[in-house]
Amino acid sequence: MSSKLLRPFKLLRLLSSGPVRRAVISQAREAYHATQAEKRGIPTAQINDVVDPNTLTVALENFKTQHGNVTYTELLYLCMVVKAYLRPGENFLEIGTFDGNTISNISRNVPANSTCYTIDLPIGVQNLDDKYLGGDKDLVDSRGEKQLKHRGRKNIQQFYSDSTKFDFSQVSFSGAFIDGAHHYEGVKQDTENVLRHIKRPGFVLWHDFYGYNEVAELLYEYARTYPIKRLAGTNICFLELGSENRQP
Repeated sequence: MSSKLLRPFKLLRLLSSGPVRRAVISQAREAYHATQAEKRGIPTAQINDVVDPNTLTVALENFKTQHGNVTYTELLYLCMVVKAYLRPGENFLEIGTFDGNTISNISRNVPANSTCYTIDLPIGVQNLDDKYLGGDKDLVDSRGEKQLKHRGRKNIQQFYSDSTKFDFSQVSFSGAFIDGAHHYEGVKQDTENVLRHIKRPGFVLWHDFYGYNEVAELLYEYARTYPIKRLAGTNICFLELGSENRQP
C-alpha cells in the first residue's frame, strides 16, 4: 500500500485521539456559537478587541475550579476587563457568589479603594421555587460555608438575598457580573436591576451564554438596544455602557 493511501488512515487515528478530538469539538462548538450569535445580533469579539492585554497585570489565586465555576479562561478575561475598565473609587457587583471563587479573584484586581459586592441566596435556603429547578437548584444545594474562598477579603461585602428582591439602593457600582439564576425571568430581573442602578460609564458581563439557552434568548432581546458582544472562547457576554446608554 502506498504512503499516499496511508495518510488518510493516519489522519483518522490522529483525529480519534482524546486531546485532538476534544480540540476539534471545542473549535466546532465555538464556530457554531459565534455564527448563531451573529445571526441574532450579538457579534463575537476577541479579548484584545475589548482590552489591551499588553498593558495589564492580572493577579489570580486559589482558582481551582469545580462544577458551577467559570473556566480558567473566563476567570482571566473577567479580571482583565475589571482591571481595564474599573476606575479608582468605582465598585463592582456580582450576582451569584456560589463558592466565592470568581469574586475572590476579581477583588484582587480592582483599584485599592474599590469595594466588591456579591449577592447570593442564603445558605441553607429551603422551599425553592420551581424557577430554581434543574442545574440552578443543584448548585444552590451543593454550597457550603466551608467552600467560601472570599472569606477574609476586606474589600468584599457579602449580601445573602434573592437578587430579584434585593434593595439595590444599598450599593453603588460601575461594573457588574450577572451569574445568578439562569432561567429567563430570573436573568431578566437581574439584568433590569443592574441596568437601572449601574453608574455610567460602566460595564456589564453575563455568564452562561450558550447561544440557544434562556440566558441567550434574553440577551438577543437586549441586543436590539444595547451593543452586547460575546467574548470569543467563552460563555461570557460583555456590554460597555456610556452616558448615552441610560436605562429609560
